[in-house]
Amino acid sequence: MPAINIEEKKTILVTDTNGRPINEGDLLLIRATTQETILCYYKKFNQGYFYTEAFTDNAPVKYRLKSLKFVTKIEEVIEEKGE
Repeated sequence: MPAINIEEKKTILVTDTNGRPINEGDLLLIRATTQETILCYYKKFNQGYFYTEAFTDNAPVKYRLKSLKFVTKIEEVIEEKGE
């Protein structure tokens, strides 16, 4: 048995435009370079891609970091009921 074991761990901290930490499952509002405003859930960051899941249909979507202009964490969505 070796006298010492060494394990390297890599930690990635993801924050929104305002510097708030983003965790898996957080609800986000994203503005992409296509000028689209997207409501989605954060999934992960891997190999240069920001992975999300669409709010409306849970479809997986990935973005290159360069294509994101603005990202902010949203606390909740309140849907208005039509008359």
